[in-house]
Amino acid sequence: MVKINPLPLDRVVDAVTGTVALSKLGSGEKLEVTQLGEPLETGAGGVAFVISEAFVRDAAQTQASLLVVSATLVDRVLAQLPGAVRVVVSSPDAYVGLAKLSKVIADADPLGDWRAPTSGRAEIDATAVVAPGAVVCEGARVGARTVVLANAVIGPGATIGTDCVIFPGAVLYPKTQLGNRVRIHANSVLGSDGFGYARGPQGSVKIWHLGRVVVEDDVEIGAGAMVDRGTLKDTLIERGAKIDNLCQIGHNGHVKAHAILCAQVGMAGNVTVGKGAILAGKVGVADKLDIGDGAL
Repeated sequence: MVKINPLPLDRVVDAVTGTVALSKLGSGEKLEVTQLGEPLETGAGGVAFVISEAFVRDAAQTQASLLVVSATLVDRVLAQLPGAVRVVVSSPDAYVGLAKLSKVIADADPLGDWRAPTSGRAEIDATAVVAPGAVVCEGARVGARTVVLANAVIGPGATIGTDCVIFPGAVLYPKTQLGNRVRIHANSVLGSDGFGYARGPQGSVKIWHLGRVVVEDDVEIGAGAMVDRGTLKDTLIERGAKIDNLCQIGHNGHVKAHAILCAQVGMAGNVTVGKGAILAGKVGVADKLDIGDGAL
């Protein structure tokens, strides 16, 4: 679930090309949504999407105020609608609708100014070192004794804890969050968009990824690694995890504490790697799979 700027019901309906299938709103009552997520993760004041059969059961337990449902699933959702839901919107294809709404939300929360050199509006601890050629953008924070080396870019709103090293050419996209004693090696990228598209009648519609990348304490990420930001929640690398060169971690990935990913591991979206698990070189993991604690 991600928090969003308040969005009125009619703006959501318009974005998803929808119609109101059910409303419990009283005369003159307005609904604005301030959250977006999957049905089981979204609470009061939120909008959740039912894009496929897999989400119908979850919709029966949601606390979301607004559901956007693919037209073919509306009757089934209405038959088991929980009391928390105030409005149900039918969309021809809720997945395409999600993609279109994500663009509206992304446009309302711009990424900030990447253009300026190291910004006077960044918060850089007096003991930190920012090398010539590195860029620390507006709203970014760099903690005590952290070193940001040449040509690294710390995007708007990104935060770095204490005693970290960001090696040359590494990029932290906006709102990426690093804990303490984290090392990000050369040319790695954290927080780029996940590879997510909805297939509509006119082709692929981009899903704008609204989550972040969060890296906990004592993580090391090798050179040329890519960690995508989450779609409607954060991609999370837990404390002590070690990620080798040229690894790819897809959107919504969850690498648990002290797991090890060797070179060229590729994880699709929504993959969980268990605590202390080891993935050997060139292992590929398909989407939505969970690897247990201590697995090898």
